[in-house]
Amino acid sequence: MVIWSRVAGFLVVGYLSMARSFAYLGAPPIFIGEVVLAAFLLLKPRVALGTWAASLVRTTPLSTLGLALLLFMLYGLWQAGRGVLGGSPVLYTMKFFIFNYYTIYLFLGLWIGMRSPDFLSKLVRAIAWINGIYALVWLLGLNNVVVPLPAHDVTLFGAVPAGGAVAILGLLCFERNLRAVWLVLALNVAVTLAIPTRSVWLGLAVGGLVWAH
Repeated sequence: MVIWSRVAGFLVVGYLSMARSFAYLGAPPIFIGEVVLAAFLLLKPRVALGTWAASLVRTTPLSTLGLALLLFMLYGLWQAGRGVLGGSPVLYTMKFFIFNYYTIYLFLGLWIGMRSPDFLSKLVRAIAWINGIYALVWLLGLNNVVVPLPAHDVTLFGAVPAGGAVAILGLLCFERNLRAVWLVLALNVAVTLAIPTRSVWLGLAVGGLVWAH
């Protein structure tokens, strides 16, 4: 359980901080997301597939989610099959099917959340510190360091850090005493304002409205 919590935390922090660059760590067509998901399905099949199957055959709190994921997965398979039959390369088509099968990660998150209620609050602090420091270093020149990855037109530090909104909103939601985290909060506010990413700003604005409400 501890190992999977750390793996999940590593993935979340990596995807938020390094964005597309982190997603392409690995060797085409196998990247870090596929490796972890495959390990999860092989080592913890009852947690993922077992929970999903149970939600479909009997009424559980996850039944609606399970049915929605099934329909979403079938739709993705239909799209992928249609693309391959239409002449698209298999590997190229599978890049889009990722959007569908990565939803299985929801069961990893549910499993960890139910067994470790304080996981999310600890993860928020990790996201805030790592994203804040990484984004600052990235702004100071790391973005100019070119380290090619085994994927077309992707470099290790080429993607814009995207965890600012999650870090700021997470601290506001989980920290009772903001004075204790004012430094990392200010750091993430500064780097978020310094990096003009519309999706991050939009997410922060919408999330801020929900939090204020």
